[in-house]
Amino acid sequence: MGKPVRTLFVTHAGEFGGSELSLLEILERIDRSRIAPVFASFSEGPLADAVKKLGIDVHIVRAADRFVRTRRSDFVSTKAILPVMAGVVAAVPGAIELARIANAHKADVVYTNSSKAHILGGAAGKIARARVVWHFRDIFLNEIMRRFFARSSAVLADSVVCNSRATAEQFANHKNLRIIYNGLPAEKVKPSRNAKEIRSELGIPDGDRVIGNVSRLVEIKGIEVLIEAAGIVLSGESDVSFAVAGSPVYGDERYADKLKELVSSKGLSGKFHFIGHREDIYDVINAFDLYVHTAASPESFGRTIVEAMLLSKAVAASEAGGPSEIVKEVETGFLFKPGDSGRLAELLTEMLRETETTFSMGQAGRKRALELFAADRAVEEITRALEDTQLNR
Repeated sequence: MGKPVRTLFVTHAGEFGGSELSLLEILERIDRSRIAPVFASFSEGPLADAVKKLGIDVHIVRAADRFVRTRRSDFVSTKAILPVMAGVVAAVPGAIELARIANAHKADVVYTNSSKAHILGGAAGKIARARVVWHFRDIFLNEIMRRFFARSSAVLADSVVCNSRATAEQFANHKNLRIIYNGLPAEKVKPSRNAKEIRSELGIPDGDRVIGNVSRLVEIKGIEVLIEAAGIVLSGESDVSFAVAGSPVYGDERYADKLKELVSSKGLSGKFHFIGHREDIYDVINAFDLYVHTAASPESFGRTIVEAMLLSKAVAASEAGGPSEIVKEVETGFLFKPGDSGRLAELLTEMLRETETTFSMGQAGRKRALELFAADRAVEEITRALEDTQLNR
């Protein structure tokens, strides 16, 4: 066995989101006889603290502050030259600092985990003469953004890893493209409290069946579609409650307020529960009878869908991006067109009435999640990608 591949893992976020959690799970499981990790972030926070606890060297790239504050939409705009130039200038100090870190650790590979990290890490890799692996977890609807990253990848990334086929479509012409689905640690995805206790805590009437969703309260999540569907379902099924776990981003309550007003206007206040951010999210999902994903636009993956499947929940998901690759139609759940509340209501009603079929879907979903979205499988594939990139120097 040769020397481990010295890899600088780079991300820009300090707080946990799906991408950051996936990165931490990679670092927790990576075989250090094959990969020697170093970590760099553009900001301090819970992620950096968690990586430190793994005994991995952590660097905070202070010189990237100005670049991180630059809006992506400005940076790739073809109509606003000054913001574009400001973005380019702002990127230079951060790239140089990252290159110094890479050189100090004699990094063979720079692995990047977020859109801004792809740019700075890609430039740093060229400066430090290290190979660059982009792990891409975003789908850009804006055509300028898509072209920007597609063209940048040809220059800055020796390899592009994407978390779904939907994400990979943005890099169809890249010379070294891989699809590696996110992996989840199944041993951690389990409840610690019983469903009845959670339902009582949430104020859900005893005997009600529960249809639930977990997501940030932002417009792209399409929660209003679930509210519209709830009104239709409850017109025929009275013993059903709905629950949404999650909170607004950056404290912006406007969308959340809009949703609550919609619930009130439809007379659903006693049946539709907004339960906010929950640390015990596996207990909450386990208290659902059905799981719903209502994204209004394509998503690159769909972590909470896999979590629900690991908890043996049948899923109804909008057919947009990664979720359509996770859910196997009829076998583990159903797919519906984004925004189609009528069709969603039909599916939910059918799933509530066909209890044996729905139970079988939940069991099949868990089996599928264990086979396709296991953490060990994902880490092994990423390890090979890093090793192959180093071999191709």
